[in-house]
Amino acid sequence: MRGCVTVHEVRDLPYIYKDQSTIIPANEAEYCRRYGELLDAFQKKVNSLNR
Repeated sequence: MRGCVTVHEVRDLPYIYKDQSTIIPANEAEYCRRYGELLDAFQKKVNSLNR
């Protein structure tokens, strides 16, 4: 990623399909460190939709 410090990690990724939330487990990749902030914001949105 251009302009981003990356870190090699294995992460579970939240995913929404047809209004159903799930997790895509164990995605190994180089992630931008800010990606964690985006995941947190996304998960908060998913949680608000599931109430």
